[in-house]
Amino acid sequence: HWEEKVSTNFGLDLSMFNDKMSFTFDYFINQTEGMLFNPDLPGHVGTQQMPFTNVASMENKGFEFSLGYKNAISDLKYNLTFNFSHVVNEVTSLGSSTYINDVSFMQLGYISRTEVGHPMASFYGYITDGLFQNQAEVDAHVAPDGTPIQPNAVPGDIRYLADEDGKLKMDYIGDPFPDFSAGLNINLKYKNFGLIAFFYGVYGNEIFNATK
Repeated sequence: HWEEKVSTNFGLDLSMFNDKMSFTFDYFINQTEGMLFNPDLPGHVGTQQMPFTNVASMENKGFEFSLGYKNAISDLKYNLTFNFSHVVNEVTSLGSSTYINDVSFMQLGYISRTEVGHPMASFYGYITDGLFQNQAEVDAHVAPDGTPIQPNAVPGDIRYLADEDGKLKMDYIGDPFPDFSAGLNINLKYKNFGLIAFFYGVYGNEIFNATK
């Protein structure tokens, strides 16, 4: 069946200075239940064919606001609007599964996974620790038994962190959701001429660089 969503919003709208300046603010919590998901089955069931079921859920919460100002100087009329938003995404349930692997890329295998308590489709990979500056650093990067952790590394290569057993560490290293997004709209009119410009940007989201 269709997923279900419950939204809670708290908003504020202000108009000031004879409607020249406007301000809106909204805080929201959106909970999505019954998302379609194909869960893993235990081996004793005898089959891995499981239909999609409504078991996954997630939560989006955050705030957004906009600030506008309009006025006129002789024949020039202008309207400026700035908006800003911040959203936090979190997976709250995957049914019987702890996590699922999402996107795979060629020989690298899966590059993202969805797990309860983390943003959806977070990037999952090796943890970097700078670059090898010289051969001595390469030679010193060994497991407790003296085995080289990165046997093919040379100075200038990326150094990866390892655990106490000398195996490369993997963990969540980012997610595709921005820390915030912002936009600016400009509307100018002078007599019979008009100009409209839009600017939009995001900050803080990680991107997988397939070229590299």
